Amino acid sequence: AVFLWEKGEDKKVAREKAAEHLVLSVKLNPSNGAAFRLLGHYYSLELVDLQRSSKCYQRAITINPDDNEAG
Repeated sequence: AVFLWEKGEDKKVAREKAAEHLVLSVKLNPSNGAAFRLLGHYYSLELVDLQRSSKCYQRAITINPDDNEAG
């Protein structure tokens, strides 16, 4: 998912695919703070859904309070 997020040639399609993988990742491992952070980025930057992005960022910080990118 991280590779798709950062390296996808068609950013929109790559980030949509990355988001699908990230959702699956947090379902399988709800303590994956990095996945919640990247989902927050996706909801904020791609979908402009600030409520969802805020929830993801809050979860990421709860899991890892030192995550500066989520804060």
